[in-house]
Amino acid sequence: MQDFLEKHAGFDIKSQLAEVQHKIAQELFNISRVVDDGNFHTVLDSGATRELKLVHDIPTCCKISLDGQTPPLHIKVSGAEKASSLNAFASYRATEPSVGNSD
Repeated sequence: MQDFLEKHAGFDIKSQLAEVQHKIAQELFNISRVVDDGNFHTVLDSGATRELKLVHDIPTCCKISLDGQTPPLHIKVSGAEKASSLNAFASYRATEPSVGNSD
């Protein structure tokens, strides 16, 4: 047993668990793209605050109802780290907007 502990003394379990959690989140996102359970998009309501859990490299798709609303639309993002980047794409037609199909 002591031999095993010495051999794996430098093993970083925290980073390995974070990697596994990220892979699980990625696969759950991939499944949600194929299986329509009605929860693919997070619905953002007018005038309400909604906390979103953003995971690195995994898109979060939201729907915003603009019926009867007065332009312009304002979205405030807080809590993002300075070193991170945030890309936001919007489309009236595409289910998953991207840089190539945003309006």
